Amino acid sequence: TTTTTTTSTTTTTSTTSTSTTSTSTSTSTSTLTIPYCADPPADMAARFSFDTPNPDGTFPNLGSAAANATLVGGAVPLAAGARGASVSLPNSDSYVALGAVGVTLGLEWSASVFYQNIINVSTTRTLLRGYYPDPDAGGDHQALVPAGATTLGWWKNFASADPNSLPIHFRDCTAQVAELAGEGWHQLTLTAKNKYTTYYLDGIYLCQTFQQSASNIFAVGNHYLGGERFAAAIDEVYVYTRALTGIEIWTLYYANNCAATSTTTTTATTTTSTISTSTTTTTTTTSTTTSTSTTSTTTSTTTTTSTTTSTTSTTSTPTTTSTSTTTTTSTSSTSTTSSTTTTTTT
Repeated sequence: TTTTTTTSTTTTTSTTSTSTTSTSTSTSTSTLTIPYCADPPADMAARFSFDTPNPDGTFPNLGSAAANATLVGGAVPLAAGARGASVSLPNSDSYVALGAVGVTLGLEWSASVFYQNIINVSTTRTLLRGYYPDPDAGGDHQALVPAGATTLGWWKNFASADPNSLPIHFRDCTAQVAELAGEGWHQLTLTAKNKYTTYYLDGIYLCQTFQQSASNIFAVGNHYLGGERFAAAIDEVYVYTRALTGIEIWTLYYANNCAATSTTTTTATTTTSTISTSTTTTTTTTSTTTSTSTTSTTTSTTTTTSTTTSTTSTTSTPTTTSTSTTTTTSTSSTSTTSSTTTTTTT
């Protein structure tokens, strides 16, 4: 009798990975507070705030020079300005006169004016103008947009030169008039030093031109002869006998721009997180097969003259066991198969 037993085992392992990504955004806000109407840089030669007039209707100089400011050509005080009150320039000949002959400039100087609503015309617009008995000794336009030009600069006067010549007179700093426009109050600041004139708009560098005026500043907001009105209103006129630094110019702007008391910065931060889920499934299948076979053996004895004995002997064969194992592994699935075969012979 021969019995054969076969056992087959199959193991299947399946792995499933799930990845979940979540994104969150957080916003932080920081506020930089500017001192409310802080004091401007000190040691100015002239400062006119137009807040409180003198008994004669002029406005006092809060700087070191002795000149008062006079409203000319129908210019009138306004209740609201860049800081406190201001001056309206309603007519083509309206302007503010600084003293009798202006504030004298030196080898270096600074001047600053707040203005509102620049006049939209194609003719000359003058913000600062010197007074002169002799055209070759003064009378420069320190800040203007000439007729026929669309850029800001300053105008050098020469009695002997063609009075209408842009190439001879105009020192162009290339800043477009459109950059000076816009609703609300704006501040134009000039510094002159080492033969360069530099312009700043609202405390920020705007442009620069070669050469500088060294005469005086007399008329603010217009030519003193009229016809070159720069803006509808002016406020906070400053003249320094030195060139202000960039930090001082920035401070001067915020010292008078009371509405701009703080700057808010918003920062958004995005955080991404990933969650992974792993699922493993194991399946085991066992199959057993048993086979049995029977062999019949016949013994025959023949008697003759002598007796013959036939003996059948049985030979014993050892049992042999053979085992085969195969393992297959992949990234997402693992399958293991074991096969065992046992054969017994009797």
